[in-house]
Amino acid sequence: MRDDVWVYFKRGRDAVVKKGGLTVGFGSRDETVGPEFQFGHIMGDHYDEPVLLIKTAWGGKSLAVDFRPPSAGKPSFEIKPRKDGTSPKPGEYYRLMMAEVKDVLSNLKTHFPEYDGQGYEIAGFCWHQGWNDGCNEEWAAEYEKNMPVFIRDVRKDLGVPDLPFVIANSGFGGNTSHGGVVGRLQNIVQPAQAAAAQSTDNVQCIDARDFYRPPEESPGWGDIEHWFSNAESYFLIGDGMGKAMKQMLSEAEK
Repeated sequence: MRDDVWVYFKRGRDAVVKKGGLTVGFGSRDETVGPEFQFGHIMGDHYDEPVLLIKTAWGGKSLAVDFRPPSAGKPSFEIKPRKDGTSPKPGEYYRLMMAEVKDVLSNLKTHFPEYDGQGYEIAGFCWHQGWNDGCNEEWAAEYEKNMPVFIRDVRKDLGVPDLPFVIANSGFGGNTSHGGVVGRLQNIVQPAQAAAAQSTDNVQCIDARDFYRPPEESPGWGDIEHWFSNAESYFLIGDGMGKAMKQMLSEAEK
């Protein structure tokens, strides 16, 4: 466990709060890791000051609806009710994400007693999402338009106009051509994620396709949209995001 890198994560449907020094256990289960693990190690080695990672993650969410940024306006497509009869609210999880981040930053001493009140800097933002947009043709088609808007709105709401932003693309399925959801990710969402980085300053998009491991090389549980719960995949995603973020931070510090 690192005592110079802290993590806050309100996990799962039960919103169980996991917080403390960086270690195994901030993935979807207590015995797993997500990209935060290696990303946190790279950031911890980069900074002399303590590092805080605020992780927000909810399964089954799209950029087109759930994380829809405020400036994107109302969607042009029909939002259909869920199986339980409730209707998704555009931008609901964007707002929840922002509220969670701001709550943690407003109560640092409560969440992390080791914090000595020296202040903080919001230094960067990481984004790894996309599967659910690939489940719907209309949602996938909007990704290229929505991603740059999302970046701008995040920067505005966090008060950091040039906030470094790293996207890990939706590389599920690797470099082999697929149909269905993975095919839409490969043909529509992945290019949209790369285009957002190319069209927006201080944004990098890393290609996660090489980090895909098939189910026979994985633990045997979890779905393709969760990288078959392969710790190596999550480690490599975090490593790629960490290196990209470190590069941007180092350039800004010159």
